[in-house]
Amino acid sequence: MSVKEFKLNPIEDFYPSIVKPAAGSASQGISIINNIQDLDGANDNDIIQPYLFPEESDINFTSIVKAVKNGKFIQKSEISIQLLFSDSSKLSGIFISKNTLKNGIPIFVDPIDLDNFSYIGEGYEVLFRFWKVKKLKDQLIFRERITEKGLFFFEMNMRFTGITGTRALLGFNEVDFLINNFLHSTNDKIENYSINKLGVRQVACSTISRSEMLNINSTITILGGWKFNRSKFYF
Repeated sequence: MSVKEFKLNPIEDFYPSIVKPAAGSASQGISIINNIQDLDGANDNDIIQPYLFPEESDINFTSIVKAVKNGKFIQKSEISIQLLFSDSSKLSGIFISKNTLKNGIPIFVDPIDLDNFSYIGEGYEVLFRFWKVKKLKDQLIFRERITEKGLFFFEMNMRFTGITGTRALLGFNEVDFLINNFLHSTNDKIENYSINKLGVRQVACSTISRSEMLNINSTITILGGWKFNRSKFYF
């Protein structure tokens, strides 16, 4: 709801909440609201919604709770689910990852094994049927969080995203699939993607071995760097 609507009928157990611009992008201009007084500087046209905490078992739960109490906004343990559809509106691939973002930009992409993800259920089946009946094509991407009450999505996009290149490096190249599919020269689906790598983004997209990441015992600072190969394109 809008901040103006909320001020007219405030809900006491609505805190902590997020306030964001109605026409914002890349998570810019977001504020954490812990009480009604925090709304004094908010624009009436801004959007307010309850803050979604991850499950207590989540590795980032404690740091997220601490940040929210201090009025800080950090983006960890966000789930991204991409549904890829063919030119005949057939579900042709699903990519799921757990992401860490900085200023709205995903910088760490941890792919999730679809076979071990129990949240693709009846709700998505309804969406699949709607997509086919309407003969829609291309892709649909949800941003979500797994809470104690289940999976809640808070954003939806119908476009390529900032981690399109990262997904390609992990074996889920939706650009290549869609171009070839519309040219009728590809398989019906993307069968799988790598879950043994982690996507890391700074200046350029890259991946690292999951086992290497788990064996790191020291602090590593990455100051920058990029690699360009004229003969090879991922998207």
